[in-house]
Amino acid sequence: MLEMLAKILYFALSYEGTKQLILLRGLDSMEGKRKIFTITLILLMVYASNIGLVFAPNSNEPVLWFKNVRSEHVRFSSSGNFILAWSMKSLTLLNIQGDVVLSIEAENYSSISYATISPKEDIIIVCYMAVEPLESGEEATSIMVAAHNISGEILWSVIEENALFCKAEFSPNGKYLALAITHKGKRRNNVFEKNIVLELLTVKGDVLWKKEICNETIAEPLLHFTDKGLVVAAGRNLFLISRNGEVLFAKKLSSEIRDMDVNANGSLVAAAEHNMLHVYDSHGVELWNVSTGALLFYVDVSDNGEYVVIGGWKGAWCYSGNGNKLWSYVHGKDCITPVTVSNNGYAVVVDHSELTVKAVLINQEGKVFWTRELPKLGVCSSLDITEDASLTVLGSDYGLYLLKGREYRSTVAPLPEIRIAEVTIINKPPLLWILHCNDSLRIVQLLKDGSLLAVTEGWIHYIASNGTIAWSKPVGPPLKALATENYIIVASLRKVILLGRSGEELWLRNIDDNVEALAFLNNKVVAVTWGNVYLISLKGEIEANVEITTPEEPKLHIGSPWVIAKTDPSESVVAVAYSYTSSVLALINSKGETLWFINLNTPIMALSLTRTKLILGLGNGTVLAIDFKEKRILWRKTLIPNRKAPIINVVASENGEYIVVNSKDGIMYMLSGSGKILWTYPKEYGKEQYTYSTLSRDSTYVVGYGSHVILLDRNGKVLWKRKVFAEAARENYLSITPDLTYLAVIYSGNNVQYFKMKDVLQQTMLHEVKELSLIPYSILLVAILIVAFIIILKRVIR
Repeated sequence: MLEMLAKILYFALSYEGTKQLILLRGLDSMEGKRKIFTITLILLMVYASNIGLVFAPNSNEPVLWFKNVRSEHVRFSSSGNFILAWSMKSLTLLNIQGDVVLSIEAENYSSISYATISPKEDIIIVCYMAVEPLESGEEATSIMVAAHNISGEILWSVIEENALFCKAEFSPNGKYLALAITHKGKRRNNVFEKNIVLELLTVKGDVLWKKEICNETIAEPLLHFTDKGLVVAAGRNLFLISRNGEVLFAKKLSSEIRDMDVNANGSLVAAAEHNMLHVYDSHGVELWNVSTGALLFYVDVSDNGEYVVIGGWKGAWCYSGNGNKLWSYVHGKDCITPVTVSNNGYAVVVDHSELTVKAVLINQEGKVFWTRELPKLGVCSSLDITEDASLTVLGSDYGLYLLKGREYRSTVAPLPEIRIAEVTIINKPPLLWILHCNDSLRIVQLLKDGSLLAVTEGWIHYIASNGTIAWSKPVGPPLKALATENYIIVASLRKVILLGRSGEELWLRNIDDNVEALAFLNNKVVAVTWGNVYLISLKGEIEANVEITTPEEPKLHIGSPWVIAKTDPSESVVAVAYSYTSSVLALINSKGETLWFINLNTPIMALSLTRTKLILGLGNGTVLAIDFKEKRILWRKTLIPNRKAPIINVVASENGEYIVVNSKDGIMYMLSGSGKILWTYPKEYGKEQYTYSTLSRDSTYVVGYGSHVILLDRNGKVLWKRKVFAEAARENYLSITPDLTYLAVIYSGNNVQYFKMKDVLQQTMLHEVKELSLIPYSILLVAILIVAFIIILKRVIR
């Protein structure tokens, strides 16, 4: 308070020569204490507006101050006495009292690429990026790395031509500076390669060595300087480089490394890829890994290596240095969750799941110390915490907050428990139970015994027919899964995983591209990527890699291509289709031999195989039947010639006598094996819509899905119908057991309804028997009436 009053007094004295201001002139009529009080109040308001003071320090508030400083990136200095905040256009160094020590604007250069402060807090490295348009229409880029002192003067600088990005970090002792620079490489297939070059300099700017470490299409590298050496991540690559430039270890992950952090001595390296965290020691040995079932964007390791915290979609998770889970903060929304952690295990989690961003301080036991909304930030893009957790800083392009850490404590409360999945028993036949999942459902698949595989964006849940959740496993996102009677095949990006029915991981295999489709072929896993079909044994060995010539991507194409893989009932062949506006299809046997290959000038949207036939649903509204044994077209049927709605689903019976089809306009069709339309439902377009349907094993019943889940007999008669709400559901919306004893339906984005259809079928059959039994009685009654009428008529005549 005394310091504040002293500043106000100084500010007031500076107005000695400006007493003729209109504002102060208006006070001449005031007298005594009232005049002094009013002047003091005005000066206090002016002072507050000039220094950007929004929140005054208050022992009852975690917020110490807010500054109108662009702060897309923030970090504390080594001592915790300074805050370095920077964005593309400006850099600001502040002390923890909120005073601006240094301000730099990117005037002569396009933007600031990166910035860091030395351990001694006397040098600030700023990487400036310049972009100059060329006559050829391309752009010339360069990076200037400049060393500023605390006064802002440039001590030295180096310029890197043809550079796109640069990261800079000081060695722990402050004597060296490492640069990770992205240079524009050769142009291939309209994409420039990126050459990642590592440089080591002295603190005075002398280059000791340069080393190109990899070529990548990902532009920005990640860099940390530890006692063990330089840790660099670029694209899918992770390196540890000694101070002499020697590669100590190199790893290639299955997807792009989103974030990477290390502890101070470099003994713990944590890399977050698409949906998994990997933790290595300084020799490149993986100590542990974990998947949370959510996309990951942030990882922070405490300097002492005792804590690792990760953040992504859905929330944040904290682990000990040896991989034990300490707590999870799950908000359940698809939004970023920045995180940071101190040496004593206090973590700050930024929650964007609601309209106003909020910061949450959580200790190592998973207890919430305080929660504070940050209305001035809009979105928090960066944060940091001091080693002792006494202070935390959070920034965005709208400003900068400094908050108290563990020293401020509101009502301490444990984190709420969030269940990933739970079952509610209903037992109101035919509905037995409802499965509720924490994230959106993608696929449901029933096995013969009625057990259910439910696949969400990031999790696999296995539920017994009585509603007991046997196990849940995080794998994705994105996530594809397929169950057989003995195994479950799972794929996420380049990873292919084989699980047992109990959920145990039998093996994990990384392949060269993202998996687009899965199938199971004669005790082999079929993993389909764009242009390749991999046959993998049950031991995880790749037995065949079949290359397929895929259709070219049209110039004006929007969206992803279609990739489908289905096997025939005997699992002797797999049909793989690739589609843009045109399509190709290959038939492959279990030896990896291509039996047949066809090209079509329209996309293949769906396919089904019988014992001898291949049924294709095409984008032009046509169903095409092919004898794949004899390799000839049997028939083609355009369902509605004047509308030509794409065929999005086809399911054929094993013998090929019946085919149920769904068009994109929501109509369900039953076709004979010769292509004749037997019936359609609904009769009138637009009243109800059905996008998926399937047949019971004996083709007696059809189950459809869309605006309702519906049961029909093979003649198109509606036997049972129930409205569903599946605006957020995708892919396979329903599944039945082969004998139609059970039915599982995604009836909303996060819920599955589980029905025992045996009861419905028994009631239907009983109803039909009653209807049939009425026929002879009615005939008998009519006969009796006729006989009685004749007898009466004869008597009248007599």
